[in-house]
Amino acid sequence: SCTADYSEALLASAPHAHSPDELRERAAVLGTRQQRLVGEDPLELWAVLDESALRRVVGGPAVMRQQLEHLVLMGYRRNVTIQVLPFGVGAHPLMGDRIAVFSFPDEADPQVVHLGDSANSRFLDKPADTGEYLAAFERVCALALNPKESSAFVSEIADGLH
Repeated sequence: SCTADYSEALLASAPHAHSPDELRERAAVLGTRQQRLVGEDPLELWAVLDESALRRVVGGPAVMRQQLEHLVLMGYRRNVTIQVLPFGVGAHPLMGDRIAVFSFPDEADPQVVHLGDSANSRFLDKPADTGEYLAAFERVCALALNPKESSAFVSEIADGLH
């Protein structure tokens, strides 16, 4: 979940140039997606954020502080769980990977793993393909700070930005 200023700063850093209109349109799409977390019948989100994502100042200190405060507030929502994976954990099973796991209300539907980076994106839905990623995500959740500790950790980083 991102603030509008943070989203725009991220999009502006994309490897290929976008016009100001394209950046605004992409930011609007992100904003619309985020409404699914706060609207009627909200989706559930469980995010594990690497400490590096919290310490890399995107858009300047004021924008980053606002983003970190936004994450803390989102973490208070019943449908949102935010954990931080601190540097002190060292190596972990998802180093270098960015994944998203999608689960569905009907347990007959398989969990889907999305693998993505700035250049590629793919979805895996066969248990033979998703099993290792799901186990790795569970391990990372176990290594990360619990939600309460994570909130305090994010707040501390935000307080250090001037």
